[in-house]
Amino acid sequence: PRLTETGAIVDAHDGRVIAVGDRFYWYGTSYGETNGFTPANRYRSFSSSDLKVWRDEGPLLADAPAGVYYRPHVVRHPKTGEYILWYNWYPELWRGRFGVAVSPTPNGPFRIVNDDVDVARRSEGVGDFGIFVDDDGTAYLSYNTIQGHQVSIERLSPDYRSSTKENGGVIARGVEAGAQFKHAGRYYLLTDQTCCFCNEGSGARVYVSDQPLSGYVLRGNINRRPGRSAPTLANGQVRGEPAENLAGDAGRPPRSAEIWLGEPTAVPALTVSFFTGGRPANCGDVNNPRVHPPYH
Repeated sequence: PRLTETGAIVDAHDGRVIAVGDRFYWYGTSYGETNGFTPANRYRSFSSSDLKVWRDEGPLLADAPAGVYYRPHVVRHPKTGEYILWYNWYPELWRGRFGVAVSPTPNGPFRIVNDDVDVARRSEGVGDFGIFVDDDGTAYLSYNTIQGHQVSIERLSPDYRSSTKENGGVIARGVEAGAQFKHAGRYYLLTDQTCCFCNEGSGARVYVSDQPLSGYVLRGNINRRPGRSAPTLANGQVRGEPAENLAGDAGRPPRSAEIWLGEPTAVPALTVSFFTGGRPANCGDVNNPRVHPPYH
């Protein structure tokens, strides 16, 4: 784990790192000692000159209304110099909204200017997202909906505080955590299956296009390789992955066993409990009191 100057573990999930002068700023969601599905989540920022030791810059968002908060992304406007925070929050799970806050400095605190931004697919609920600023200063929002977890990209307004609602259409379904960037004149989108705390680990599908909003083609998955089916942990038992989850389809590549625990007979001493509360797998159960297994 990354550490602060005082030796504390950096508690900053699902965020973003940007460079400002000779320092790096890391924005993330602090879960504290919860499983991350509670109103206890708070945004914090950390800074570093070497990406190794981090200074805790404190809370990021002032006067936030009650809710569950995720995905703080900060970008600097190239013309105004203003730092703009986009974030995903839920007055109640899973009624997703986007919020925007601003600050004259990278470490805030940020002032909320809109806590319910109108985007093209707002009626479907909004979740994970990424922000990308192109060479010409145009900013884009890549985000998934709560309904169907459909990822698309749309253009932001010139001041980055709202959306133009110009949307390129659905790129993939059943995915989350999109991240867009540009390399050698081409646009890239990284995303993968919706799988909170996946037993087989995270994936990273690579979609490529010659334009920022649409035309994306799946070129492969840089974090997954073909292999045996990943076992699923359910109420302390290791079982095989259901066949329907392995087959894959046009929008969801087959799962594989890049990370796996093995059959119970191979590791008889292994004891695992994921506190699934009766669910077949631990994949974002809001009522779960704990999401990490104890080590034995």
